[in-house]
Amino acid sequence: AASHLPGWGLSRALALFRIANATTDTVQTRNATAQLDNALLAFPELLPTVLSPAVAASASALLTGWASRFGAATPNSSLAHLLALYAERAAELWAEMPVSSWLIEQATELLKRLEEPTKAGEDARRVLAIASAERAMWFPPRERRNRYAGDPFATLSREEIVIPEDDPQPQVQLAEAPELVEDGVNGESTAATSAMLSPLLEETEALEVRVSEMQQILGRGAPPPSLRAAIVQRLQNLNEALTRHHIAIDCANVGEDDSQARAAKRELTRKVETLCVRVEAFSVADA
Repeated sequence: AASHLPGWGLSRALALFRIANATTDTVQTRNATAQLDNALLAFPELLPTVLSPAVAASASALLTGWASRFGAATPNSSLAHLLALYAERAAELWAEMPVSSWLIEQATELLKRLEEPTKAGEDARRVLAIASAERAMWFPPRERRNRYAGDPFATLSREEIVIPEDDPQPQVQLAEAPELVEDGVNGESTAATSAMLSPLLEETEALEVRVSEMQQILGRGAPPPSLRAAIVQRLQNLNEALTRHHIAIDCANVGEDDSQARAAKRELTRKVETLCVRVEAFSVADA
């Protein structure tokens, strides 16, 4: 897949050219030239992208003919982004002599060869056709509309609207029911049952606060698009917390004969069900 990136072939050609210059190896020189031709035929936009302003000014005739042969625009925004990244990181390497003169010379020769009715011209045009077909598969010219239209994150801005942080999600542990100690009079539970229901009561009160905060946020009118996804996620987290808490209350074993504890458990269940009804009233369309 890396070979289909626009800067890969050009960087390889540059590496081969430097090796050829250092070793005066004619085979390496031919390899570098062939690699450069293939890279320019695969991504013709590379030529005007990597040329420095000074070099481009001296090669205006070449760039005019290049744009006439290959077109001046890149029909794919992803490819345009990759080309810009490569130019930003590698333009200085191509601005050095004799690299820039070699690039201009070979691009001029390649452009001329593409117009010639010779075997070399036919070979160049065949390579261009194959490279264009492969490029169309990786970078299809399909972006005629905004692909991010309707995305909830497409309109993110710097507006500072503070949403209260979610409370840490409680870790519900369903332990064995504690042994109830009866007082021997009316079968009422002692501190053991009270200690078991106390955390459930505290969590119910905390959930009431969270539901009220969400009601205040949605009561101010439709939230801005930049916060819509965050609020929807908050509602989902709140629903999950209420479900887990409801299960924890149901699993609390208060004993069949403990009338006070059973009444307290029913009250907790009623409160949680009321909170669930309030949350269900928060329409996703509003958030």
